[in-house]
Amino acid sequence: MGWLKVVARRRGPKKQPNRNRTLLLARGLGLMLIVGTAIPGRAAMDGQFIYAAQDDGTIHVYDINHSHSPVKTNRVFTASGGDIRGVCASAATQRFYVMYNVYTPTTNGYVACVDLTSDQVLWNKVERPLGVDRGVVTPDGKTLYIPGYEGDLTGSNALVVDGLTGDVTTQIMIAPLTHDTICSLDGTQVFMSNKSTDQRIRIISTASNQVIRTTSKFNNTVQPFAINGRNTFVIVDVVGTYGFQYADLATGKILGSALFTGTTYPGPGLAPQHGIGMTPNEHEAWACDNGTGNHYVHVFDITSLPFVQTQLITVSHDDPDWLTFSIDGRYGYVAGRKGYGEITDIIDTSTYARVGSLAPSEDLLEVDFSNGTVTQTGDQFGVGRLTNSAPEPPGLSLGSSSNGLAMSWPGWASDYNVSFTTNLASPAVWAAVTNNPVSITNGLCSMAVSNSSTLGFYRLNKP
Repeated sequence: MGWLKVVARRRGPKKQPNRNRTLLLARGLGLMLIVGTAIPGRAAMDGQFIYAAQDDGTIHVYDINHSHSPVKTNRVFTASGGDIRGVCASAATQRFYVMYNVYTPTTNGYVACVDLTSDQVLWNKVERPLGVDRGVVTPDGKTLYIPGYEGDLTGSNALVVDGLTGDVTTQIMIAPLTHDTICSLDGTQVFMSNKSTDQRIRIISTASNQVIRTTSKFNNTVQPFAINGRNTFVIVDVVGTYGFQYADLATGKILGSALFTGTTYPGPGLAPQHGIGMTPNEHEAWACDNGTGNHYVHVFDITSLPFVQTQLITVSHDDPDWLTFSIDGRYGYVAGRKGYGEITDIIDTSTYARVGSLAPSEDLLEVDFSNGTVTQTGDQFGVGRLTNSAPEPPGLSLGSSSNGLAMSWPGWASDYNVSFTTNLASPAVWAAVTNNPVSITNGLCSMAVSNSSTLGFYRLNKP
């Protein structure tokens, strides 16, 4: 079966060959290692900071706890016409990585590695001649996973790169137009999407560098996505879904869709949703709206099904393009359209009010320091951060139907069984209900029990 390219509108004049935009490489100005503009005698970094990469080759640093005031600007590369594709960082190795493409005179995909303690660029390498995209680093800083590039139809490979040296160690076959990539907080899995008609997300084991699971197909081309801290659940922007879809990462099943309310997509074509994340406490999903006049972020309660929209946040520009959160969840960062010079809004997550802005960038994350040493790094994606706490057990809801009882429970618990007993006296003997089919619709598992069934008690349990 051949792979086909999906035509999905990506907002903004992104710097790609097929965007009819001329990009010029400064004559006589090569790519070189550059020391950041740290001021001699500056006190050691201490606190929480946002590091935001810019297409001009700089990283702007902001102090979160002092009204996001600018701290410094570090230069990473000097080539004109750079297109930042993503950023990531590791506290273990004190390093920050910038993925970027330069398209003139020929396309080259670079990764630059920056020492966060000194602001020095340690290396800056062409990792893939046909371009790179939004890659990740494992928490231990040892391994980078770099997708091919959403604008390259010729390759289906993701690169596995040594995080210390920048050397490519192996490749993983994925699908054409590989793009967004997330590494789990525990470092065991990498999740990678693509922009082809494949319409799926693949899960890679970092131990074997092999694809170990693949989701079912979403409704259309997969756009940005976000996962929870336990690697079991994903929310996904999908072309043509005016809202988002969500899936069980353990089974790969698509569980349902959550649609926007209060706004409409004005066209043209299918809604190319772009920008989604879940708050670190995993209570809410935030999703960027799309279309002329739609300068909004929709907020959903995702603590129970069905998901319910609870807020509509007004941001500075139509077509917001990206969002992520501070590690502690105090702030959300909503970027404007890529390539339009539109500011990144700072949103107070407790009030949903805009409280400030940063220079235009959708490639940003938090870096925390204590006396000059990096203690924690955030993520360019708005990922959930509940890793150690066990999820609350799913509830079993009962209703009536024309033929008897209608039972339902959350779709993320599709691997649970319904059990039955006629007597709760100890020791109760529970038997799995196996004769009644289970269906999944709009994120809910459901089962019908007829009036002729034996009276008794039902419960959910995990085999």
